[in-house]
Amino acid sequence: MKILIAPDKFKGSLTSRQACDAIMSGLSMKLPHASHNPFPLADGGDGTAGILTYHAGGRLVSVNARDPLMRPIEACYGLSPDGKTAFIEMADASGLRLLTPAETDVMKATTAGTGDLIKDAIGHGVTTIILGIGGSATNDGATGAATVLGYGFLDAADCQFLPAGESLARIVRIQTTGVHPNLRNVNFIAVCDVDNPLTGKNGAAAVYAPQKGASPEQVLQLDSGLNHLSDLILSQFNVDIRNVPGAGGGGGFGGGAIAFFRARLRPGIEVVFEYTGFEEQVRNADIIITGEGKMDEQTLRGKVVAGVTALAEKHSKPVIGIAGINTLTARQQKKLNLKEVFSLTDNATVETAMKNAFELLEEVAEKEVAPFVRRLWQDAGN
Repeated sequence: MKILIAPDKFKGSLTSRQACDAIMSGLSMKLPHASHNPFPLADGGDGTAGILTYHAGGRLVSVNARDPLMRPIEACYGLSPDGKTAFIEMADASGLRLLTPAETDVMKATTAGTGDLIKDAIGHGVTTIILGIGGSATNDGATGAATVLGYGFLDAADCQFLPAGESLARIVRIQTTGVHPNLRNVNFIAVCDVDNPLTGKNGAAAVYAPQKGASPEQVLQLDSGLNHLSDLILSQFNVDIRNVPGAGGGGGFGGGAIAFFRARLRPGIEVVFEYTGFEEQVRNADIIITGEGKMDEQTLRGKVVAGVTALAEKHSKPVIGIAGINTLTARQQKKLNLKEVFSLTDNATVETAMKNAFELLEEVAEKEVAPFVRRLWQDAGN
């Protein structure tokens, strides 16, 4: 029996690799003779660059960068074995997780640190940059990163400044004479797990800025700033980014990346499957186990679990889900083609499940998932 273990992270508790280890450990206690294939996944959110680096067999490159508040930090990105592809995580230099709740300030936060990582990767001679834009602390439309790469943002006095969410409306002109000479030689792929447009009621500011500490008044200011930026980009570059699906990802970084880096926006799960050869893993498996921290209505919309079940259905493979919390209805579970979903909070409080996720995941895999897998295997006539 070949079991493919392919979860996303359990956000706030376990990375996807740790989740793989816990599930595999639990299964091995009851199914020691099965072949267990751990295959950690991501969908464009936090951890995507790390997963791509891991599956590529690449290495990490450390960079002196700046955090969202321009303080010096050490950040990393992944480099493929041939040195041609860089895997960059926006959250590693411009992420919300780098700030304490008291420090969070989406009005002043900048993506300059992400620009530091991009600049270093270009200096290493990469020809492709795959950029995960989830988990940011920012709402600057990628202007901070663009500044590091040589774009100039000028105010009414024709003075150059580093824009942030609160100051996008000050930009009068975008200067391109100092743009990094090798920027145009790099193929940018920006990956995310959302399809929000840049502005409006479903845009970057309205949907995500409150999670980064913005008040209702600040949300309006941030949205107005992104509108202003998109107008400038349209007038100067003849590129309309306002309603592109995913342009609102990363506090508008998706839209800015299209304009400043000629990036293509792609759903993260598609990129991960493509670059890791995941479909071949599904084809070779007998039973697949996937999971994430919370399975709910969002799970149906381009997340890891939905992607895994879609590929599994294509190849007629049964899938079992494990979640920290599961709020899927029976109908939604059937729609996802999940044979069963096991939840850590069936036997523990949310707080306990978050704190002891590895041990509980291991226990659920041993005591609940393994017997279910055995029955599924036997019912299939094996």
